[in-house]
Amino acid sequence: MRVMNNLNPKEIVRATKMLNPIKNVRANSMIKPTICMRVKKSLKPINKMRVRKKMNPTGNLRVIPSLKPNQDMRVILVVKPIKNVRVILVLKPMIHMRVIAIIKPKM
Repeated sequence: MRVMNNLNPKEIVRATKMLNPIKNVRANSMIKPTICMRVKKSLKPINKMRVRKKMNPTGNLRVIPSLKPNQDMRVILVVKPIKNVRVILVLKPMIHMRVIAIIKPKM
């Protein structure tokens, strides 16, 4: 897995277009507490049915421990593959789902 922090603008735009359904997560009182609660308790996947309603239909949320110590847990959202490349967005739940990295599997 390769973390792409310096993306070219086209890729960012492409990813943001796919992320449109996520815009309202901050305002959504049902999903955000769920994410924070799960982050504290365990690494179990968040209830997919709940997420699927609000996110994009193929969206799949997984909570993983962050890479560095003393940081929030991170939520990973796997979105639709673009040209057979799965884009995985790493979101920080405590900063209102801001995208901090886009990870692409090595081809």
